[in-house]
Amino acid sequence: ERDRRILPASAPRKILIVGGGPAGLEAARVLALRGHRPALYEKRSELGGQLNLAAIPPHKEEIRNILDYLVFQVKKLNVPIHLNCEATAETVSREDPDVILLAAGALPLLPPIPGLTEEKLFTVEEALRGRRSLGKKVLVVGGGMVGCEVSEFLAGQGKEVTIVEVLPEVAATMEGHNRRLLLERLNRLSVQIFTKSEVLSLQGNQAVICQAGENVEMETDGIVAAMGSRANRSMSVFESCGLPCYTIGDAVETRDIAAAVHEGFRAAMEI
Repeated sequence: ERDRRILPASAPRKILIVGGGPAGLEAARVLALRGHRPALYEKRSELGGQLNLAAIPPHKEEIRNILDYLVFQVKKLNVPIHLNCEATAETVSREDPDVILLAAGALPLLPPIPGLTEEKLFTVEEALRGRRSLGKKVLVVGGGMVGCEVSEFLAGQGKEVTIVEVLPEVAATMEGHNRRLLLERLNRLSVQIFTKSEVLSLQGNQAVICQAGENVEMETDGIVAAMGSRANRSMSVFESCGLPCYTIGDAVETRDIAAAVHEGFRAAMEI
């Protein structure tokens, strides 16, 4: 705490923050506490970015406490917040900031499966929010922590869920105790797990899965892409605007909530 004391800035500056996820919110909080003048632009209708999704699966509800805290703090500090506003070159011209913070987050990786149409493909967000009908039989491509959690969520709704993971194990990077409990819950919900597997093709409702060198056909109503994310580089245009520009959070590299918050804090302390 001594090393991370939030001290007043020697020269208060105007900061344009692009993105209202955990990195952008933490940066806005610390910048305001230091006496800077941050303005936050979020292209969606809500703040929080991936935190909104992370809090939906079973047993993850407490993550919303982090979101509620960050949003409360930036509002308490009277940080100007612009929702449904995608930052552009015109935004920079209008705001005339001294520094730009890029916290635009990440974009989902989508599987290149022959025959897979937009109608049959669902992102993790679409699966969790239920804004499109996913059907009864679901394939979840990707068996990391997110893939397993969205599978538990969907199976809890009565769907028949199959996880297809290319690695030898699912949820391999999770903490051991939490992983064991999650796998037990998936087993109770009759979630089928294919490891060392991949979806080769989709024709209509019929998917072909290669498992350990053998092809298996399986009926599916929809495929959820849970293969992870890639950094959103679409905001890199701001890096050539002639202003000091910092990139933070998943816009640098996809990691976890703690990394995003720490990076937002560090950037705000360096300005």
